[in-house]
Amino acid sequence: MTIGYRWVITKDRFSGPDEKSAVGIMGPGGCDDNLKSNPQHFSLYDDDGTCYAEGMLYSTDAEHNYEDALFSPLTNWGTPAWGCNAIKVDGDFV
Repeated sequence: MTIGYRWVITKDRFSGPDEKSAVGIMGPGGCDDNLKSNPQHFSLYDDDGTCYAEGMLYSTDAEHNYEDALFSPLTNWGTPAWGCNAIKVDGDFV
């Protein structure tokens, strides 16, 4: 089965200078790391409105209109790793 989207963290705003950065982490598992079509910017936030990370979301679907792709950075990384509970895609909360 081919996954039609992927995300990658490009800016880690959470990790301190002595901690391993999340920059470069991508998902979901099994995604095509060469996929670069239909780029969109995302940001991950906690319930206080603090931005923990930013990144790029790529998809084979120009509309990015399916929940799996839009919420994947949050559900795959933001929530389990940092407790984030909100995501903005291209500046808008989804």
